[in-house]
Amino acid sequence: MGTRWLALGAALILATAGGAAAQVGELRVEIHEPGQGRLFTSLQPEVEVVGGASIFGGVKHLDLFLVLDTSKSLNRTDPKDYRAAGAIALVRHLPAKSDIQLGVVDVDGNAELIAPLTTDRAAIVRSLRSLDRHGSTDLADGIRAALEGFEQRARPGSSRVMLLFTDGKSNEKRALEATEEARRRGVAVHTLLLGSDDEGTELLGAIAARTGGSFIRVTDPARLPEAFLNLRTTGVESVTLSVNGSAPIPAQLAGGTFTGSVPLRVGDNRIRATAVSLAGERRHAEVTVIVADRLTLSIDEPLDGTLYVRDETEALVSGSASLFAGVDDELLSAHPDHGIRRVVLRVDQSPPFATTYANGRFEGRVMLHEGENRILATATSVDGRVADTSVVVSVRPPGCGELEVRALRNGAPALSLSDRAVEIVVDASGSMWGQLGGRSKIEIAKEILRDSLDWLPSDLQIALRVYGHQSPRERRDCTDSQLVVPFGAESRSGIRSAIAAVKPRGQTPLGYSLERVAADFGAFPGERAVVLVTDGIESCGGDPVEAARALQAGGSLPVHVIGFGLGGDGEEDQASLRRIAEVSSGQFLTARSAEELRAALSVTVGTAFRVSRAGTVVAQGTLGAPGVFRLPPGDYTVRVESLPPQEAPVRLASEQASILTLDRRDAGVRREVRSHPTEYTSCSALPVAGPVGRSAAPPARLE
Repeated sequence: MGTRWLALGAALILATAGGAAAQVGELRVEIHEPGQGRLFTSLQPEVEVVGGASIFGGVKHLDLFLVLDTSKSLNRTDPKDYRAAGAIALVRHLPAKSDIQLGVVDVDGNAELIAPLTTDRAAIVRSLRSLDRHGSTDLADGIRAALEGFEQRARPGSSRVMLLFTDGKSNEKRALEATEEARRRGVAVHTLLLGSDDEGTELLGAIAARTGGSFIRVTDPARLPEAFLNLRTTGVESVTLSVNGSAPIPAQLAGGTFTGSVPLRVGDNRIRATAVSLAGERRHAEVTVIVADRLTLSIDEPLDGTLYVRDETEALVSGSASLFAGVDDELLSAHPDHGIRRVVLRVDQSPPFATTYANGRFEGRVMLHEGENRILATATSVDGRVADTSVVVSVRPPGCGELEVRALRNGAPALSLSDRAVEIVVDASGSMWGQLGGRSKIEIAKEILRDSLDWLPSDLQIALRVYGHQSPRERRDCTDSQLVVPFGAESRSGIRSAIAAVKPRGQTPLGYSLERVAADFGAFPGERAVVLVTDGIESCGGDPVEAARALQAGGSLPVHVIGFGLGGDGEEDQASLRRIAEVSSGQFLTARSAEELRAALSVTVGTAFRVSRAGTVVAQGTLGAPGVFRLPPGDYTVRVESLPPQEAPVRLASEQASILTLDRRDAGVRREVRSHPTEYTSCSALPVAGPVGRSAAPPARLE
C-alpha cells in the first residue's frame, strides 16, 4: 500500500494511504450562528460566525471518540505525557458554542470506555488526566469499544468520528477487521502515530484511508498537541468567511466546527461560508442578517402637557417607531415593518390599548380619566427589544359649582330655623383619664365644652348629663348617670360650674343614660337632639342601641355620637357606637384631638340639612358648621330638617359659588341665593354613606 508524506515543520508529518484522504460522502456546510434573518439592533464592529462542515454526515452534530493508546511503552516514547496534553488541548480548542459530544476509550490489552459521549467537556478533561500507562496495545478492541459507545449515545444524523492514537504496533488483521466494521457503520477513523515504525505507519495509514480519515505521524512527542489540533476530523481542509462579497476571511476549524468573526454594516449583510474538503471539493452556505439603528419611538399626538376639558375623553394617540431611523429607502422597502412587531398604549396602569402600525407609524385610541394621565407607548421589535416613551396630559370636566348654606334668625347667625334644644351627654368613666397628646381626655373635653358655650347661639337651649362620675369603678354602679344641668335660662353658667367639678371615676352605663334622656327634655315643642361624647362602649350590660331606637320612635329624638379617643378594639367599638347613631337617625363621628372634638361638636349641635338632585341625596351638612360643597352644575334642592322642614331650590352654575341664606323672621322664612365667580375645581356628585339621616361622617367634600 503506497504512502505519501507531507512534512509539517521539522517533526509533524501528514500522510494518507493511497494518496489524498478518501471522500466518503458529499461535502456539507452550514452556518449555525447567526441565524437566517437575525436582526442586530445596533451596529457592532464584528459578529461571530459559528457553523459546521463535514463529509461524514450531519454538520449540526459531531460525535467524537478519543481512542487513546495507554500501553506501558508510552513511559519510554512519551515520558512527559504529551499525548494527554494534546487531547486536552483539542477539547479546549473546540468552539464554546459548538454542539459536540466527546467520549474517551482507554486502549491497552483490553480496551475500556472510560467516558461515554457527553457535552460535559470538563468531565472529558478529567478522564484524559486519569489515563494510566501499562499493558500492551490492541487497536481492534479500542475501535470496537468506540463503536459500542456510538450505538449507546450518538445522535441521529451526526458526523461520527474516532481519533485513534498509538505509539506502537498491533495485530494488523484484527485491527483491519474492526476498521471494516467502522466503515460499514459510517464512522471515520483518524489516526495519529507517535514514532517512525514502518509497520505502524502502514497499518494506521490503511485504517484512515479505508474510513475516509487522515493519518499523521509525529516523531517528536512535544509536537503531539499540534498534531491533535491539525487532524481534520470531518474531512474538511479549510473554511473561509465573507460578507457581501468581501475578501475571504479564514475561519478557525476544530472538530468539524468553524468559527470566525466578520464585520457588519447597517442594513442587510449576506454572510457566506466556503468549505473546502481534503479532496478539493468546495461548498457554500449563506445567511442574511440585518443590522438596524437603535430602536426609536416617539409620540407625536397629543403633545406633552395637553389639557382636555370635557366629561369623558377618548384621545387619539399617534407616533412613530422604527429600527431603521435614518436608513436609506432601499433597505426600508425590504423591511416595511421597520423591524417593529407591535406597539401598545397604556394610560397609567391601565390594560393595554391596541394600535395599528404601518410603514413606521402607529395609531390608537385610549380612554383618559379626570386629572393627570401618563400615556405610555411601548414598542417591541422583532428581536424582542423593548422601548418606552410617554407624554402627560390632563383632563378636567366642566368646573363644578360651590354651595354654602347659612341660617339666620332675625338677621343673626343661627344653628336652626326653629327652636332647638340639645342635651350633651358626657362620659366621665375612669377611662377618660387616658392621654391624648400629653393631656387627659377629660381635660380636653372640659375645655371644648366650656369654649362651645361662647360660640353657640344664645337661642339654643342646652342641658348637660354626665355619667360615671359619682361612684368608683370597683362599685360597678350602673345607675351612675346624672342630669347635672337641666334646660333653662341659666344653663350656660351652670354648665361652666358643673364641668369644672367633674372627675372620672366609674363605669359606662350608656343604655341607662339614654333611657333617661327623653324625660330631660320635658314638653319642649321644638327640635331636639342628643350629643353623646364617649371614649368607650357600654360596660354595664345595658342596651344603648335599643334605648336610642326608642328615643327616635317616641319623639324624633336623634342621638349624635362622638367617639372621642376610642380605646380597646377600635373597629368593634366604632361599630357598636355607630349603631346607636344609625337607629336614631343621628350622626357618628370620631375625634382624636381637641381640634377634631371641636369640629365634631359644631357638626352635631346644629340642624341637619340634605342636598338632593333628582331625588337622590348627594351631600349633607349641619347649619352653623362651616363648609362648602362642590357639586356638578345643575338643579338641586336643599332640605333643612327643622320644625317644620324647609326646602329651597338652588341652581348651581359651573365655576360659580352660590350662597343659600335662610332667614327666619316673624313673617316666616325668607330664602335668598347669591352667586359669584370662583376658581376652577373638578368635582362629581357625592353619594351619602347610607339612607338619609344615617350619615357615618361629614360629606367627603365638605370643606
